[in-house]
Amino acid sequence: MACSSTKTIDEIDDLYEMVKIMEALDISSRGCKTLDELKTQVITTLNQSQTKPNWAAGQVRIRLNFYG
Repeated sequence: MACSSTKTIDEIDDLYEMVKIMEALDISSRGCKTLDELKTQVITTLNQSQTKPNWAAGQVRIRLNFYG
């Protein structure tokens, strides 16, 4: 039986686990050399994704229906 637990980014102390999380979230680890740098990269990326939309100008299409 599998057991799962919830951890915050700060509670992760295994490099392999952190890399797997980054892969799952599609976050680059380029330039990171330590576990703390990986954690900072994840936290920064997640915070940025909350403040900016996940679309850019020109990517949104609105369909207008006119009746009559």
